Amino acid sequence: FPAKNATDGDDKTEWKAQPADSTNYYLLLTFSKKESISRAEIHFALPVATRGKGYPFEIQYTDNTGNWIALYNEMTYGKIWAKPFDKILTDKIRVKSRSAGISQFDVYNTEK
Repeated sequence: FPAKNATDGDDKTEWKAQPADSTNYYLLLTFSKKESISRAEIHFALPVATRGKGYPFEIQYTDNTGNWIALYNEMTYGKIWAKPFDKILTDKIRVKSRSAGISQFDVYNTEK
């Protein structure tokens, strides 16, 4: 389940943390320069039989000093999670999820 599957625009492919990997369970987007971001959308690759069950995930970004800042720490109960937020300026954003695969992870600047 390679990371490129979560940014290829195809909901039939997915990224998923390896079960034995207890420290590296995040999907990281890195930009060549600081970007303004004000919305995130995640398409989770949930088995049909488990939809409705809660899956924890967290979205974090790096601040100007390189520290990771929590943006959301939530549960998903369905396939698509999308939320706007106050604009951030960052060159890295990640989603941490040990239990659910991710078929798409997109971020946007909705304040253009």
